[in-house]
Amino acid sequence: MEEVATGEKFALKMIDKAHIFKQNKAHQPTREKKILEALSHANIITIYCTFQDSNSLCMFLPPLLCSTK
Repeated sequence: MEEVATGEKFALKMIDKAHIFKQNKAHQPTREKKILEALSHANIITIYCTFQDSNSLCMFLPPLLCSTK
């Protein structure tokens, strides 16, 4: 994804709420968010923001771009 105004790129991680509740893993996205917010290290991605709607949990993350050279 790309911010139109700035051109900054983001990765969007979407998690289906129905799936995590069906798998009885509703606590895992909350735990993942808390861990990513608490850690600060060059080898661990940061989390920009999160939001949810009635169907999905969403996390904005930095893109992990690979070089093909």
